[in-house]
Amino acid sequence: MQVNPMAIRSAIDVYGENTRVVSPTLSPAFGEVFQCWIGAMMVGSIIQEVHEGDAVRRGDPVGYFAFGGSTIVALFEPGKVRFDEDLVNNSKASLETLIRMGSRIGRATA
Repeated sequence: MQVNPMAIRSAIDVYGENTRVVSPTLSPAFGEVFQCWIGAMMVGSIIQEVHEGDAVRRGDPVGYFAFGGSTIVALFEPGKVRFDEDLVNNSKASLETLIRMGSRIGRATA
């Protein structure tokens, strides 16, 4: 879920005054991946259900935002992922791409 455009235009600092957690993951296919969990307006907390050293597979629940809108920013090592064409094209055109749980956003390069 994206940050509501009306919130961005308001006097509220939605990127500075919120709940945030950085969660590193070591992936055999993608290397080190950092997930930046950002709890936007009306999010009381971020609940992480996995802990350092836990093994996770695609589709496993890793946590959730408690009440309200939120977003996750995924950061990959350079050259480790080739993003899908629709995501790249929409990004170049400054268009949002709807991504649901389990949707593919790209492939590992190696």
